[in-house]
Parts: sequence; structure tokens; C-alpha cells
Amino acid sequence: MLPLLRSNLPPALDDLDKAECLASSLESQCSPSTEPIDPGHLCEVNLEVERRAAATPSPSDEPLSPTTLDEVKSILQDLNTKKAPGPDRITNKTLRRRTSQVATKVT
Repeated sequence: MLPLLRSNLPPALDDLDKAECLASSLESQCSPSTEPIDPGHLCEVNLEVERRAAATPSPSDEPLSPTTLDEVKSILQDLNTKKAPGPDRITNKTLRRRTSQVATKVT
């Protein structure tokens, strides 16, 4: 398998480096946006959140249960290995091969 490329670092060759590369990629994708905030949109969102928070929940509004390790593993195992990797160059095939390590990192 090809090494994973990292900016300003040598390529990730071993499993630990690859796991760290994945964790860094996921962290960067889930980081707060640096895009400028639209005050009008922010106001609309805040009003909607306040409206929903003040509303009486209906019996069908059950809270979501936390995602389990087994659910994440199942999702990873179902990834299509013929899809192109994203900007982090981590293939679905790699994610499927390292299901346990990846699932543990993201849950």
C-alpha cells in the first residue's frame, strides 16, 4: 500500500503514523470554520433554535441514542472500496482494513 502524504512531514508509512494522519485529517475537517459569519443567517438560526427549545416536545421527539462502536464498525465495513479517496488520500479500502483502529478513534 502507498504511504499517506502529510504536509511538512515525511509520508506516513507505518500503521501508527497512518492512524495519526487519519485522526489529523478528521480533526481538520471537523474544526470550526474560518469563513466570515453572515449576521442575518446567524440571527435566523438563533431564532429557530429558541423557537424549537421553547416548543413542547411531542411524543415522537425521542432523543437520539449515542453512536456505538459496533455501528461505526458496520458503516466502515460497508464503505465502497472502488470510490476515490478524499483530499487526505485515505482510501475506503484502508479504512475497511483498519476498521477497529479507526472506529475506536472516532467514537
